[in-house]
Amino acid sequence: MIVASRPDGLGTRLLTFAYARCLAEILNQELIVLWPSLEDNNYNKNILRSDSFMKIFESDDVFIDEKFGHRRSDVSGSNIISINNSREMLSSLTLEEAVEKLTSYDYVFYDVPFPLYFSNYSMNDFSARLADLWNMFNFKKEIKYKMGEFCRENNIVNATAIHVRRGDVEKIIINSSLDFLKERGITQIFQRYIPLKSIFSSIESLPSAVSNVLVCSEDLSIVGMLKEKYPDIKFCSTSSIYDPQTDEGSLADLIALASVKKIICPFKSFYSECAATFGGAEMIRKFDVIALSEEIIPIINSSDVGDKHHRRALVYATAWSNLWNAVGSPERAKIYHLAKKEDSYFVDDILQRK
Repeated sequence: MIVASRPDGLGTRLLTFAYARCLAEILNQELIVLWPSLEDNNYNKNILRSDSFMKIFESDDVFIDEKFGHRRSDVSGSNIISINNSREMLSSLTLEEAVEKLTSYDYVFYDVPFPLYFSNYSMNDFSARLADLWNMFNFKKEIKYKMGEFCRENNIVNATAIHVRRGDVEKIIINSSLDFLKERGITQIFQRYIPLKSIFSSIESLPSAVSNVLVCSEDLSIVGMLKEKYPDIKFCSTSSIYDPQTDEGSLADLIALASVKKIICPFKSFYSECAATFGGAEMIRKFDVIALSEEIIPIINSSDVGDKHHRRALVYATAWSNLWNAVGSPERAKIYHLAKKEDSYFVDDILQRK
């Protein structure tokens, strides 16, 4: 039996479910899903809870054909293999060997949001199947209907989208401990935060034929700002129908995002990747570390956190290390000077880790 489970965002969960189904079809085994609460203090505590499944799906089945993806509250047993812990081993096997290996377990936990690779086969070959599975997700009928109307009214199929994460990213830099930030928090920030400068430059480089832009963000001020700055472009948002900080709003944004041709997004976002994987959109990833630093530093300065200089130093040091392809540039030298100015010994310790 295949068990699909992830405790993070909606895009990550849906990708995991889809790839788990592909494996279940290969192995000809039943697929069940678990829906744990999202346990991350930096996220909205009211979304993706263990009891929110029915806010996303029409019934206890993830897919409309009930053979695959029935939800359970838990599974128990000892003969279990985790895909996340076994990817390297499985990649050394042929598909036939992997099938024999995996079917020897009672439960195969599919707990990664990407495909498996074998020595003679890649589940990336399932790209056409993934498009079919997107239409087979058993999403709430009301949300699907309203998003269908929204997409038609706003010509979303010909739109470019911008995915902007703000709330949880800003919370990480303020609320997290320095140890967490040094371990992985600052990396998450640099991967997930798209600065306004990048958004503006992306919009200004759009072909003149692009007249409508979908904005997906929990920060409603972004839409108003863009409408004011670019009055000749039609900006639309699903926030006119659903609150983006709810489960329903998260699904609504994802459905719309999966309908566009291009997605301007942070450097790493499984939410954007989910939409692009199922909808076929081109992802335009933005990673301007200097612009990002210039926006993150004021967030730190305006907070009441006590170790601002260490957090600023961490931002600058991370920006400097990510400018590895600009060695000798004035910009990289300036960033390094700013980092050392905050706390020289602290910065030296950070750079040794990196």
